[in-house]
Amino acid sequence: MRDRWEPILKLACALLAGLLLFQLAGLTRSSDPLQGVDLPNLAALRVSSHPPPPDEADEPDTGRPPGRPTGLPPGFPGGAPPEPLPTNIQNQVDTILQSEILGRLPRPQPLMFLGLAGQHAFLQTPSGQSGIAAEGEEIGGVKVLRIGANRVLVEVEGKPQELVLFPGLPGESLMPATPSPAP
Repeated sequence: MRDRWEPILKLACALLAGLLLFQLAGLTRSSDPLQGVDLPNLAALRVSSHPPPPDEADEPDTGRPPGRPTGLPPGFPGGAPPEPLPTNIQNQVDTILQSEILGRLPRPQPLMFLGLAGQHAFLQTPSGQSGIAAEGEEIGGVKVLRIGANRVLVEVEGKPQELVLFPGLPGESLMPATPSPAP
C-alpha cells in the first residue's frame, strides 16, 4: 500500500518545490511591481461639482477647525451643545452610572504610607502619584514634614496628618503637641 502512494507524494513535492522556485525567481526578476501600469493624471479626474473651499482668511472665526461643516448634530465636536435630558431619564442614567455596571467610576485614592528607606518615605497621594520623598520634599501636593521610625507627618491641603506604617507597633506621635486650654 505504501509503495503505491510514495511516487505520488514525491511528484506532489517536486511540483510544489518547482512552484516555489518559480515564485522566488519572479520576486528577484521585477523590482517595481507597478512597472508597465499606466496611471491616469489624478488632477484630471477631479469632479468639480463643489466650489473650491474658501481661503482660511475668508472664513469667519466660529471656534471650529477650518473646513469643518456647519450644522453638525448636537453633541458632536463643533456642533451645538446637547439638550439636557428630562429629569426621569437623567435619574435613570445616574442610577446606571452609580451601579458601576458599565465600569468603575474614578474615585480619589487614599493617602497611603507605603514604607521607609532610611530618611525617605514611600507615599501614594490622593492624585494616584507614588514616590519617595525626604523631609521637606513634596509629592503630588503632599509635603513630608517629619519622618519617624514607624510614622510620617505630612501636610495635605495645609493640614498636618500623621500616617502610621504598622499600627500595632508602639511609637511616639509626630503630631505637634497642642497646648491645653487654660482653665
